[in-house]
Amino acid sequence: MPPAKRPVESIKDMNRRLLVIDVETSGLDPHVHSLLSLGAVVWEDESILDGIEIFVRESVIVWMPEAVAIHGITPEWVQRNGMSPEEAWLRFDGFLRKHFPRSEGEKVTLVAHNAGFDVQFLRRLYRLANASYDEVFSYRVV
Repeated sequence: MPPAKRPVESIKDMNRRLLVIDVETSGLDPHVHSLLSLGAVVWEDESILDGIEIFVRESVIVWMPEAVAIHGITPEWVQRNGMSPEEAWLRFDGFLRKHFPRSEGEKVTLVAHNAGFDVQFLRRLYRLANASYDEVFSYRVV
């Protein structure tokens, strides 16, 4: 009989290093609306080690006016300052590789306030960049 698994008692038990993310979007549906910005910090031992903010300019953006009222990111601003999904993914992937070496084999555990929402839009970025979300991120989300 295999030994019983000890329950996870805290975030620190799950993984020494976590990635905390937050997204801003053009609406609520990741199949229709765009990811506009992705912010992330690396958290370890109760400290923030590093952070990144990336603005994404998708070729077609369907906007809900309420979204702009919440975060203030306008279509014009994204067109001038955002990067393509492929460029955004490359920059984000470089950030991840710096802090989460793939050679260790452990997948990145995400932390988010509205985790289901944020993960679906992060998956959108990976899909648009023809990259594999599941190869990088753990199934665990806090």
